[in-house]
Amino acid sequence: MAFEMRPGSFSLFKNDKKEKETQPDWKGSIKLPNGEEFWFDAWTKQGAKGEFISGKIGNPKTANGGQSNQPAAFKIFPTSNPMDEEGPF
Repeated sequence: MAFEMRPGSFSLFKNDKKEKETQPDWKGSIKLPNGEEFWFDAWTKQGAKGEFISGKIGNPKTANGGQSNQPAAFKIFPTSNPMDEEGPF
């Protein structure tokens, strides 16, 4: 049985092909709570309070695991509140 990522989770793997400092230390994917999957890159950094991980969501994953040419565009939180709209009264 193939691994199936659950909504709201991500998987990262060490980037063993890193050649430049600007390339991510970790690569993987993230599955949003709504089921959309995106590529995910992460860097291990040093901060004032110690080591931390910084990340970036990339392009959407395609059905065959490839990368879409469409940039990441998704809504996690609604931009308007339905209660702000005029009601029927």
